[in-house]
Amino acid sequence: MRSSALLAKGIHSQQKKLWNLLHDSVLPLSDHPYLYRKSERVPGTRKIVAHPNYVVVYQVTANAIDVLRVLHSRQQYP
Repeated sequence: MRSSALLAKGIHSQQKKLWNLLHDSVLPLSDHPYLYRKSERVPGTRKIVAHPNYVVVYQVTANAIDVLRVLHSRQQYP
């Protein structure tokens, strides 16, 4: 296998791990929408620290749980 193919395979593997981590962090929301902390930055939102480098910002509405953003911890948001 060429090095570029190996690199692509490694990147895909890391992306899949990150997707699984984020997915697993939001699964409990269906049963416990208020499980995680309120966001002090944006009123009416909550946040999940899914990984030391990734934060999921979400909002609980009457009929749904809306994931608003997935941020790298160094990103600025409101």
